[in-house]
Amino acid sequence: MRIGTKSLLFGAHQFLIHPLFVLAAWVKLYGWPEWRMLLAIVIHDWGYWGSPNMDGEEGENHPLWAEDVFYTIAQSRPRWWSSKWSQKWMAAGQECAFHSRFIAKRWHGEPSRLCWADKLGTAYYPAWLWVFLTSLTGEVKEYMDQRKYEIHLGINAPTDTPWQFFRRYKALARTWIREQAAKRAESGPIPA
Repeated sequence: MRIGTKSLLFGAHQFLIHPLFVLAAWVKLYGWPEWRMLLAIVIHDWGYWGSPNMDGEEGENHPLWAEDVFYTIAQSRPRWWSSKWSQKWMAAGQECAFHSRFIAKRWHGEPSRLCWADKLGTAYYPAWLWVFLTSLTGEVKEYMDQRKYEIHLGINAPTDTPWQFFRRYKALARTWIREQAAKRAESGPIPA
């Protein structure tokens, strides 16, 4: 079984646990989501299914699966439904795609609200649960070895334990959320 599938079944992106933490973070950051966003929160990571890695090329492109689901729905609307209906589905698809900071950067966009809810939602995991799940699937090794992340700056990561790594992640995620809150305060509320 590939690591992406394991992550969805019993790892860090477990299909029931992870969306609940992301939903809790979304509610804290933005209030209760409208139903399309609720669906996006549930399926945004399902593109990991069958992925041979979490942070390689296939893993990085995992949000495109959920984006494609929303775009397909938007394009399949009956003629008598308004184009605004399609736009809302397309917007939910973009939330999914841009929940990856790498895809947002690649497409010259800003990370979506779902990105920050996803980061904070992961930080909500109790450390024991995150370490257990990621050790069970082997994800923790890939996360700790991946040198492209800010979490590794100035850190001698090979000496880290999974517990230390996740504690640093939690602190970094909270910093990202504070920075986003400051940006929102400067530019006004994020449109729904």
